[in-house]
Amino acid sequence: MLKQINTIWLMFLLFKRSPHLLKVTAIACLVIMIAPIAVTRPKSAFAQKYNCDAGEGRVRCTSENVKLSPNGVPPRAEPGWSLWFDDSRRDAADFDAGFSNLELGGYMEFEAICQRDTGLESGEVDYWFRLDNSLQEIGTGRVEFGCWQNQRFVHRFSSTAVRRSLNIVTCLLVDSPVGNGLVVRSEPGFNSRRLGVVANQTEVEPVGYPALIITANDRDWLKITAPIEGWVSNGSPISKGNLRLCG
Repeated sequence: MLKQINTIWLMFLLFKRSPHLLKVTAIACLVIMIAPIAVTRPKSAFAQKYNCDAGEGRVRCTSENVKLSPNGVPPRAEPGWSLWFDDSRRDAADFDAGFSNLELGGYMEFEAICQRDTGLESGEVDYWFRLDNSLQEIGTGRVEFGCWQNQRFVHRFSSTAVRRSLNIVTCLLVDSPVGNGLVVRSEPGFNSRRLGVVANQTEVEPVGYPALIITANDRDWLKITAPIEGWVSNGSPISKGNLRLCG
C-alpha cells in the first residue's frame, strides 16, 4: 500500500511539470506494479499439500520441513513393489492375506511389537502396506506391512497375498522374455534335476491358490501340476516375471 501511495504522489508531481512525461511514467509504473503478479507461479501440489512456499512468511518446500511418507519426495516405488499406501486404504485395495495360522499369528505379533516400540495405542500407530508385482501378474504375491514413526519403519511384516477380485486361479501362461520357454525342475533352484520344458504360450496349472512360491537362487519358483509336475522360475522378484494370467 505504501508503494502505491508513493507512486501516485510521484505521478501528481510529474503532472504539474509535464503532462507528456506523466503519460510515459504512468505506463512504466503500471508495468512495474503488474509484473510481479504476471510472473507469480502457481503452487505445486506438494506446496499446496504442506502449505509451504519460498514466498514471504512460509517455510521452503523441502523434505526436511514436512512429514515424509515412506515413498519419499517425489514418491518412488522400489523395484518389484507398488508404492506404500496408508492403512486406511486397505479395505479398498484388491488383496486378501492371512491364509495360515502361522501368518495370522505373525501379523498379530507384528502389531503388538509396533505398539510396544512406538509407545502408541493400537488406533494411533501409523501403519502402511505395499504389494509386490507378482500379485498383479499371476494373482498370488506378497503384501508387506510396516509401522512408521519418525520417518522410518520401526518394524515390517510380509505375508502371502492374493487378488480379491479374481476367482481361484487354475491357469497361467508361460511368457518368458528370455528364451522360448521355461525349464521344469524337480525342486526350486537351478541345481535341481530337469524334468522337461514348457514353451512360451503354454498353459500351466499352479498347484493351488494361493500359488506355492518359494524364493531360491534369487528367483521366485512356482509349483505346477500340469502339463509337467515340478517347479518353474518366475524370474527375480524385481523382474516382470515369466508367467501371466490366462485369458
